[in-house]
Amino acid sequence: MVELEKEKKAKTAELDSLKENDPQALADLEKELKLVTEAAHRWTDNIFTVRSLTLWDDLLTIEIFYILTVEPVQIVSHEEKKHVQQGIL
Repeated sequence: MVELEKEKKAKTAELDSLKENDPQALADLEKELKLVTEAAHRWTDNIFTVRSLTLWDDLLTIEIFYILTVEPVQIVSHEEKKHVQQGIL
């Protein structure tokens, strides 16, 4: 009886060590790895999208500020140009 118990324990330990190489367990691990990798790529894409949008917003803000702060071009008539050139105005 004691001998059978020892043999049972040895076989159980061997079975536990072989479970690491179980094809179904390996397939499950590969599936999980693929899922986690896709999630990491998605988050990386999201980070770069937000970053590019933020940079785009900053560039638009700078461009709008520049447009608003540059002195507007004065529209003058042909007659006014003549007077300026002649020194009358």
